[in-house]
Amino acid sequence: MRIYRIASLILANAMILQEVIAQSESSVDTIQATLDKRNLSNAFSKQWKHIEDSVDFVPIFNLAREILLRLPSSPEIESALRELADVAITLLTNRAAMRHDLMGRIFHRLLADAKFFGAYYTKIPAATILLKLAIDALDSNIDWRNPDSIGQLQISDLTCGTGTLLKAALGAIEDRHVAACAAEGELPHSDDIHKKLIEEGLWGFDVLPSAVHLAAAAVTMHDPHVRLNTMHFYSVPLGGKSISAQLGSIEFAKGRKLHVQKRLMGASIGAMSTTSKTQEVEVIGLPMLDVCTMNPPFSSSRLSNLLFGGVGQEERTGLQAKLGKVIHSTGLNASATAGLGSVFFAIGMRVTKTNGMLAFVLPRTVLNGEAWKRTQQLMRNTDIECVIVSHEFRNWNFSENTNLSEALIVTKKVERRTANKRTVFINLWKQPRTAIEAVTVTRAIKNAEPARLEDNIGTCELRTNGNKYGEMISLNLSENRDTSWAIPVAFAQTDLCRSAYYFSKGKIFLPRLGEVGGIKLVNLNEVAVLGPDGRDIYDGFSLSPSETPYPAFWGYEAPDILKLTQETNQFLAPLSRARPRRHRRNAQLLWSRAGTLMLPKELRLNTDRLCAVVLPSRALSNVWWPTRWRTGDEVEKERMERELALWYNSTLGVFTILMQRQETEGPWCKFPKAWFERLPTLDLRTLSEDAHNELGQLWESVSESEFLPIGKIAEDTVRKKIDAVFVKILGIPQLDDFRDILGKEPLIRGTQIS
Repeated sequence: MRIYRIASLILANAMILQEVIAQSESSVDTIQATLDKRNLSNAFSKQWKHIEDSVDFVPIFNLAREILLRLPSSPEIESALRELADVAITLLTNRAAMRHDLMGRIFHRLLADAKFFGAYYTKIPAATILLKLAIDALDSNIDWRNPDSIGQLQISDLTCGTGTLLKAALGAIEDRHVAACAAEGELPHSDDIHKKLIEEGLWGFDVLPSAVHLAAAAVTMHDPHVRLNTMHFYSVPLGGKSISAQLGSIEFAKGRKLHVQKRLMGASIGAMSTTSKTQEVEVIGLPMLDVCTMNPPFSSSRLSNLLFGGVGQEERTGLQAKLGKVIHSTGLNASATAGLGSVFFAIGMRVTKTNGMLAFVLPRTVLNGEAWKRTQQLMRNTDIECVIVSHEFRNWNFSENTNLSEALIVTKKVERRTANKRTVFINLWKQPRTAIEAVTVTRAIKNAEPARLEDNIGTCELRTNGNKYGEMISLNLSENRDTSWAIPVAFAQTDLCRSAYYFSKGKIFLPRLGEVGGIKLVNLNEVAVLGPDGRDIYDGFSLSPSETPYPAFWGYEAPDILKLTQETNQFLAPLSRARPRRHRRNAQLLWSRAGTLMLPKELRLNTDRLCAVVLPSRALSNVWWPTRWRTGDEVEKERMERELALWYNSTLGVFTILMQRQETEGPWCKFPKAWFERLPTLDLRTLSEDAHNELGQLWESVSESEFLPIGKIAEDTVRKKIDAVFVKILGIPQLDDFRDILGKEPLIRGTQIS
């Protein structure tokens, strides 16, 4: 069904282009004139063949014509074509829609397998903000009033999809040109800019021919009256086995030339141009770029996220093996575990000029995810201009077809990082809904002075037309190399981001009160040992319906996990042989790492209640990290593990987890072992004996009490009771106001912030 939908879209798109061409080419019939013909399928086919032969854009019209030729002759087909033509005529009456990639939006809706392909297409407002910020930060020797000078710019999207980011780049460059001309009292040359950029400056690549078809048409529609002689939009091959496998534009990791390859049958396979009058294979020489922009496929190699998920299993295995070899042989500083986003960012760094801009849409976990370490290393050697995240409830993403939390990142490739460079972090409370709104928000960003995160007061609100879109802060990343990039965008409210920043420095900062005290922190792995991953348990054990010597704490069902004390709920049996295509783990070794303190591998913050629980005896788990205190006898370990559980369920303990969480989808966050091991934790070893006694009494008082969901942290009486003891131990003011402010955050409250 998806194929039929996209085929219909391609036909409608060809009809629209035919109408546009007919306005400047008298030999081409309008849609209305074509509708007067008796055999509609034959009439459109003849028109498109004439355009191929006499005008250009062969692959655009050839693809549509090939679809027509494969349709059976029937009254139903004629009726369907007439309906598509009527829709095309209706759309043509709204030229603004054509400028804003309406067909691309429809394509994204129709691409039901977007997640399977890892193909997430950028929302128009997000693309507008991203590229306007990138183009405005472009420091080049361009005379922005001169079309010839602007025509020297080289901009590419190696995963262009339907061209949303390239259209946004085109619009941003034209806006800068208009502003430069207006400043000098000159008239702009928009048509010349459009022609030069599309013919010489824009480069688009994708593995989906249907997407490239729409991308080429979309940029043409940006100014449909301009006659174009050539374009650099290419459908690049993906597929094959073993050494003949083609990785699409990932092949640019080997160099800026995309070489022609051969199939086993002898037919050439390579990049196919979208405007050439022939469909011969080309060898592409990609220029060094002034702007590299991408929203790359996010699929990763972990669990059910499949790299190259759009191909069959056998072919996918060959592609994954080829990708590993390319990363290794080219020395690409990327991790396939993070997904293709890491790979494409590393390629983008290679093909971008010094002082050129990179403007990317990436998963939010790029800011602090373990799998993204190599990408973070690359970014640390750039001038990071801006990081934007969304805190709008149920709108954490900047892409369509996904709910995953994302970040917009604008950074400049430099030879040496700029001294005293301050990176701007924008926490959106509300995403703009239209390109016009996005322009006004961008203007507000440029005109505002961001609040300094390290200051003890100050908030910069992004307001326009009476609406608040978010808050903006800045931080010198060079002077704060130990500060997680997730902290400045951890919360919608600047006051909470500031509290997180101070906390990471061992200081307690409370909104309205400022710095109120210090706290001695230690990385968790210095005092405790985390046990095996659930995948390792799966490779060493199976669930047993009867009692065995190996108890387990299985699953995390929010309605059932209400108290600090929990009981084991399953038994495990050691495997006698490996599972299919897996290696059998040593069950005895796995069991030796069982624990009684359980820390969650993931949480849904608006519904889950507890960030740590304690079992009466040691156990393993599939979705919890079994944890043991490192030193002392069993009595000492039990006491310290209980105190850790109390800490992680206090407001300050929850805050430490939230402030540098690895956010996957808004409230749904993951906490890998390495993340927990580095988690700054109250150093319980430094507490007095009286403090330990108070915590012991607290445990007896609350261990069987039921907690409210984290989203109701402001009204949870059990958590308030825990807070009261830690407040006394730390010698700080009460946390009532802090709980109220934290409880307003969308990711835990589950509603939009106002």
